[in-house]
Amino acid sequence: MKLEPTENGFEADPDDLARLFDRAPEEIRRMMQDGAMTCLVERGEGDDAGRFRVTLRDGVRRVRLVVDTLGNVLTTTRVPMAARSGGTGTG
Repeated sequence: MKLEPTENGFEADPDDLARLFDRAPEEIRRMMQDGAMTCLVERGEGDDAGRFRVTLRDGVRRVRLVVDTLGNVLTTTRVPMAARSGGTGTG
């Protein structure tokens, strides 16, 4: 997998993201358009200079990619997101 560097960060192929999130590519495209999938790009500093951490979330899962300046994926981490407790609290 490789991301394409852009002026504002990186661009990912929806087919690649679909495999990471266990979803259909069409669903990934829709979620990206609707804002249901979020992305955060962080630039490495110090020992991590020249690397970027790209974090994607779909509400169920978080995928974190560490990429170099060319968009080559160096590491991939997938974890389920913890459910938020929405208790009303009586107290």
